[in-house]
Amino acid sequence: MESPARGLSRAAGGRSAFGFVQQAADLAEGEGHDPDISFGWGYATVSLQTKKIKGLHENDFIMAAKLDRMVGG
Repeated sequence: MESPARGLSRAAGGRSAFGFVQQAADLAEGEGHDPDISFGWGYATVSLQTKKIKGLHENDFIMAAKLDRMVGG
């Protein structure tokens, strides 16, 4: 997990991890984000930060909230 000052991470688990990754990628594309997404059987992790400023921007928190809603958070 990233340091709160440098990045923001969200995780999804269960059997639907791959579906979540597809949805997260589609959302990121539409929002103009380029998150780091990693996944395996039963888990997916999305890490957000604005690379241009090497830290967090308001848009990263907005994206994180949208991802939270996708996983029921």
